[in-house]
Amino acid sequence: MTATRIPTLRAWGRAPLLAARAVRRAAPGVARVGARWLGSPAVLGGAYLLVITAASASGPLVSETERVLGDNSSRIEAWVNVRFADTILALKISFALTAIVVGAALGALSGAAIELRRWSDGRPPLRPSTLLPASLALTVVLHAAIWVRAMAATPQLYADQWYGHGGWRAAAQIFITDVLGTRGADCILLALFVLLAPPPWRLPALLRRAAAALRRFPPGLVAGLGALALAAGLLTLGRPGPVAPRSPEHRPNILILGADSFRDEALDPRVMPRLSAFAERHGVRFSDAHVSMARTLSSWVTTLTGRYAHHHGLRSMFPRWEDHDHDLDTLPGRLARAGYRTGVVSDYAGDVFSSIDLGFQRATVPHFSFGEVIRARGFARAEPLLPFLHTRLGRRVFPPLRELPHCADTGMLADDAIAMLRDLRASPFFLTVFFSAPHAPYAAAAPYYRRFTDPAYRGRYRYHKSSWIAPDEITEAHEVAQIRGLYQGTLASVDEGAGKILDELGRLGLAADTIVIVLGDHGENLVDAPGRFYGHGNHLFGDHDLHIPLVIADPRRDAARVETGVVTNLDLAPTLYQLTGVAPPADLDGISLAPALAGAALPQRPIFAETELWVGLQPDVKSELRFPCPEFIDYAEVDGAHGDDIVIRREYEAVTTVARHRMVRDGGWKLLYIPTATQVLYQLFDTAADPENLTDVSAAHPEVVSRLKGLLWPWMLQDPKMEERRGYLAPRGVKIPEIDGSAR
Repeated sequence: MTATRIPTLRAWGRAPLLAARAVRRAAPGVARVGARWLGSPAVLGGAYLLVITAASASGPLVSETERVLGDNSSRIEAWVNVRFADTILALKISFALTAIVVGAALGALSGAAIELRRWSDGRPPLRPSTLLPASLALTVVLHAAIWVRAMAATPQLYADQWYGHGGWRAAAQIFITDVLGTRGADCILLALFVLLAPPPWRLPALLRRAAAALRRFPPGLVAGLGALALAAGLLTLGRPGPVAPRSPEHRPNILILGADSFRDEALDPRVMPRLSAFAERHGVRFSDAHVSMARTLSSWVTTLTGRYAHHHGLRSMFPRWEDHDHDLDTLPGRLARAGYRTGVVSDYAGDVFSSIDLGFQRATVPHFSFGEVIRARGFARAEPLLPFLHTRLGRRVFPPLRELPHCADTGMLADDAIAMLRDLRASPFFLTVFFSAPHAPYAAAAPYYRRFTDPAYRGRYRYHKSSWIAPDEITEAHEVAQIRGLYQGTLASVDEGAGKILDELGRLGLAADTIVIVLGDHGENLVDAPGRFYGHGNHLFGDHDLHIPLVIADPRRDAARVETGVVTNLDLAPTLYQLTGVAPPADLDGISLAPALAGAALPQRPIFAETELWVGLQPDVKSELRFPCPEFIDYAEVDGAHGDDIVIRREYEAVTTVARHRMVRDGGWKLLYIPTATQVLYQLFDTAADPENLTDVSAAHPEVVSRLKGLLWPWMLQDPKMEERRGYLAPRGVKIPEIDGSAR
């Protein structure tokens, strides 16, 4: 070994000894800094919020309001705890980290506020032994004030843990929402600010001291920070100006304003003044518009393809991956290939737009999977964090919040839509905005949830209704009135959000070149007759979940009026193909309504519909009117190979398809095809005399039954996977015991 390497080796040998000495000398200082940091207001705030978050987030993911699943709820809970153990653990860790960060911010703010007030008063800083408890107390008060403000604004997010428990908790929430309200909560926050902020007469002195402190910084740094602040302010305040009008030969923009569970009669000036006035002044309202299936996924695919579900293949809300992993040849896709910029914005029920490729180039929507559902439910239980999570920033950091039904905020959604509108306005564009708020649990923020409800009501549906039907569901008149009031409140919130979008459309100078469509993906049943309940897609009695509002406003045509002819959601795609001049597919099931916009009469034609899967309790459909079908937990599974999507088990696809009710309606007659375990029943209804379909008149009109069966069966047999077998619509090549005799 050479002599030049000996000092190097010696140095390496001494390094551990020198490091040990350095650590020993620094240890007291590090310990003091660590002790000071651990005893800081920020750490106390983080610990406080962590403790109360952990306490509130305990308990089952399947809430009490969902115990309507009966024995299945415990089976689902046990299965979730095993299958998604890693997801639940990651969720708990995210809760803990979020609580620590938010609590630390509140604690640091409280400590700084106390010290700033003493500094402004010329008093010395508090000792740690006094500052820490004071800052912790202020952190608790500040968090409580923010919590109260959030509860007053969005009471449905807190109702299960407060109002739903009764006693003092229910009284506290009623006091917060009915007595304080958002204005009272704002006054509390303002009082805290006034209490902690330096008094106005000390501001000149504070400004002089702040200026003296700034002079200690390099001038270049101060100038740079000022320039950055000015630029940020200009970017924030700057708004895009109007675009130049285009020549008439250019293709028009298209804006679809859709709402979930949107009954036709809900488009009423008393509930939705903006959209009602818009329809009356600018559009053609089709008063007899229907959908062919009252569930969101299938209905939107039908609307955007112009094809029945048995043609496009997506006939349930839980399709298997291979069923939708193909080109659906949609309206947005064809428009995009023709030069349109396409986008969609939605929340909650708009997960259909992320689970299926419908041709949109841009999408601000949630993603539906079992993992996302678990995450959303978990966030809903982290109640102390909800005031901070249910914000624009919170939704960006934690996207699963878009999947939470109680977070369907129409104001936030309208802002998202306006942002996308500005991005897409290099015309032509095709923008779809889908509001989920009217879907159960009918949970609207203040003041909408109480706009149409009785302030004296103290029942279980005070702030929202469970998405499920419970065995002890109450259908007394005052309970039904409360739920309908909640539902109307959600539509009023949609009206305001849609109005903001229309205002921005006009401000940008796009209104004169944009076709606006207002529609529902389907309607909603709201205990419209004895024995009926809430929801959609479960039965075909009455028309409330099939009858939707449809308004088409083409600014190039001055033809505001009401069209009474029968139309369906299948007709929208053919209409927009004709209005934009884009070549349509050759196999559309709908017809173009463009001639009707110009005043031409619509052709007389029958309309068809079918039910969807049965999930949970379905008291609307009596057992004698049901084909034997497995429960949801038995026919559904999680597709772990494709993002934990919920899908139908392949072995149950046939029976769930057989079990559906089908319908044909021609003029004033409606015929229902109802398969049961022993036979197929047909029920006939005179919709003019009996709009709720309470009295079967098939025995009195056999000739009408025969004629309508002659319309219904050819439509049902358009499904290439089905055939007529022993009077049933049965799957080709698949034996069904109830149909093929082995179970008889």
